[in-house]
Amino acid sequence: MTGRQSTKEQFTSEFLPIANVKRGKAKGQFQLSNLAGEVQVNGKYKMKVSSTDACQIYGEGKWKSKAKNSIIDGKGEITVCTNFVVTGEGPLGGFFLTQVSVTVNAALVD
Repeated sequence: MTGRQSTKEQFTSEFLPIANVKRGKAKGQFQLSNLAGEVQVNGKYKMKVSSTDACQIYGEGKWKSKAKNSIIDGKGEITVCTNFVVTGEGPLGGFFLTQVSVTVNAALVD
């Protein structure tokens, strides 16, 4: 899965290891490819963004794909949980780790 996203978020702090999102929104496009690298699904999504006790950046929203660009015509829900993982390298050493959950209601197109 690959994707491209634009987002507007307001954080509680500039220090990433403790920053949470107060509010925000995100939208983007994603592609799902098979093992040979051929794109099978092109879709779009929109999410509202905030935070939870378990997620510094928590997004939930809707996604969809159209049959003209994909092997499926579908829609569903998407949730994303992102946290900053400190590596100890430098003052802000670390990376963002994201878990994505997707529900699907789709039809395979010939």
